[in-house]
Amino acid sequence: MGFALEIFGNMKNKDVISWTDIVSGYINRGQVDIARQYFAQMPKRDYVLWTAMIDGYLRVNRFREALTLFREMQTSNIRPDEFTIVRILTACANLGALEPGEWIKTYIDKNKVKNDIFVGNALIDMYCKCGDVEKAQRVFRKMLRKDKFTWTAMIVGLAISDHGDKALDMFSHMLRASIRPDEVTYVGVLSACTHNGNETFVINSCNLR
Repeated sequence: MGFALEIFGNMKNKDVISWTDIVSGYINRGQVDIARQYFAQMPKRDYVLWTAMIDGYLRVNRFREALTLFREMQTSNIRPDEFTIVRILTACANLGALEPGEWIKTYIDKNKVKNDIFVGNALIDMYCKCGDVEKAQRVFRKMLRKDKFTWTAMIVGLAISDHGDKALDMFSHMLRASIRPDEVTYVGVLSACTHNGNETFVINSCNLR
């Protein structure tokens, strides 16, 4: 960072891109507090920089600070994009914070934020980790496109919520849809089988790998 800081210090006109490069550089080094200091000094911040700073807090598991920064982003009238939304939903999921997660869902619907597969997956993960599996299932059913992460989030969410039968049924549908499970999927399946005592199911499933 030394050489980059020297160049940055000698720049007469520092634009948003140069500021973002410095902030991102410290974030990539895990020095989030220094990144925040430069972030605070910026005369102008766009949504890319706000998202980068929020992501920096997520990388070091400082989820509450990520949510606080998002609220500041809102009061600054900076419109988030789908990448920002995914990161905030991730923070809500890790905190088990359903109320702000619900607010984000309302914001998505009201402001017509691009609701792609990544946003859908993040919503499912958030609802499952916050204990509202029914709403996670509603999001799942409405998704036109699903990848292995979509199926896995739903399977794991059902399993940890003591819906073992539904998790195993979801896994069967995943296989029929020709979606290849990964290790995390099998952890969810094993959890479901542990609750159900269905050892035969998981043995047969693992033979499909």
